[in-house]
Amino acid sequence: MPDGGERPNRIMTPELMLLGEKALEAGVSEETLGKILSDALDEGAVGLVERLWKDAPRMLAEHDEIRSGFEQRLQARWRRPLELYEMVLVCCMEAGSDLHDDLTQEEGPVSDHPVKLQALTLLHARACMVANEVFALLRAGPNEVSADDLVTLKGIALLLNEAGDAFATCETELRDETEAGE
Repeated sequence: MPDGGERPNRIMTPELMLLGEKALEAGVSEETLGKILSDALDEGAVGLVERLWKDAPRMLAEHDEIRSGFEQRLQARWRRPLELYEMVLVCCMEAGSDLHDDLTQEEGPVSDHPVKLQALTLLHARACMVANEVFALLRAGPNEVSADDLVTLKGIALLLNEAGDAFATCETELRDETEAGE
C-alpha cells in the first residue's frame, strides 16, 4: 500500500485529484470540496445506475447471443462425447443404486460390513453427484469451472482411488456369498 499503509483510491481518477488539488490551492476549504465531491459521486452513481437499467436489455441480449453461439459451437463439436459421458453417468448411478438395493434388501444377502457399505454408498452417491456437476460444467464450457470445483474433483478422485479396491472387494464378497448360497 502506498504512503505508509493507505489504501489506493479507486474512485478518484488522477484528473479528479488534480482538480481537487487546484480547488484547494485556489482557497476552497476541504469541507466544501468534500461536499462537492460527495454530491458529484452520488449524482454520478444515480446516473450510472439509470444508464445500466436503460442499457440492460441490449447488453443482456448481446451477451445471451454470445453465450448461445458458444454453446451451439460447443454442442456441434462435443455432442457425441457428451452423450457418451451422460450414458456412462446414468449407468454408474443405476449400478450403484442396484447394488445398494441388493445389499440392503431384507430377503436377499446382506453385507457383513454395514459400515463399509454405508461409506461406499455415500462415496458412490457423492461421486455421481460430482460427475453430474462435471457434466453440467462440460456442457457450459471451461469458463464455468471454478478452482473449488477442481479441488472437489481432485479430492473425490483420491477418495475413489482408495475406495475402489474396497468396493471391488465388497462386490466380490457379495457374489461369492450369493454363489455359495445357491
